[in-house]
Amino acid sequence: MEMRDEMLTGHVIVAAGKLERMLKEAGATAAGIHDSVSEIENKLSPECVKKLRYIASVRNKLAHGESLSEPLDLAVFDAACNEVALELKRCAGKKGRQKTEHAPENMIDELDREFRLSVKKRLRLCGMIPGLNIVYFCALCIRAFYNAVQPLILLIFSLIAVPVLIESCRSGNRLCLFIGGMFFVLYWALTLIYGFSKRIEYPEITRFWYVVPFASIVYLCRMIGRTTEWGGFICGIIPLCGYVAASVIWQYGNINGAIGVIVVIWLIGMMIVGLRKNYSF
Repeated sequence: MEMRDEMLTGHVIVAAGKLERMLKEAGATAAGIHDSVSEIENKLSPECVKKLRYIASVRNKLAHGESLSEPLDLAVFDAACNEVALELKRCAGKKGRQKTEHAPENMIDELDREFRLSVKKRLRLCGMIPGLNIVYFCALCIRAFYNAVQPLILLIFSLIAVPVLIESCRSGNRLCLFIGGMFFVLYWALTLIYGFSKRIEYPEITRFWYVVPFASIVYLCRMIGRTTEWGGFICGIIPLCGYVAASVIWQYGNINGAIGVIVVIWLIGMMIVGLRKNYSF
């Protein structure tokens, strides 16, 4: 049984790897199937996007040794891979024709790519300059939550709605009741929409959780945990906390200690810049 599981995992990983290369040929530049699909989603049909996210979800689970929510039907999986491959080939063919037919647009795209690369280089340079590298660390933290923006906003709606409703019930204020109710209905309705749109991508945490109003708060927290890039967040938040510590030490008159902390932050910053030089903002 273990040998069969290893063969199944290998089959899925190889198939997903081929599709990832085809996504690159179709114009994607991001790493990983999920990010690549998000990058060129407007070029693909909704059905193709769903199947790609399903394939990526199965691949990620098996690659990390996680159990699937239900046994994998290999015939269905292979059929999905074949259908996706056909559409990606057509998409790559269109991209090739556009290269020959629209040279001026390619020049603009190339200039845009060079501009974005230059911005990344400047941000990395900021990471090496004490004081100024706060910008770099903040950029890391913000970028870490890029894929978690939607569930984060919905969670904020719920955090506004619940205390306002509790206060309205305590004080009998009808205006607070109306405002809290509007935020609560808005949060729940948008969470339903978000949950239905993500049910294929993360099936193990979306089964009816987003339907129940208070359980959906837990669902949103789990989605934030799954979609946040924690490596970038940790790389950004640790030096920022160091700057807070340095300012506190400075306030107590220990100037040498504050300078020492800033030097340590600078060394950490240089290591982060080196380790994350290909980080995509």
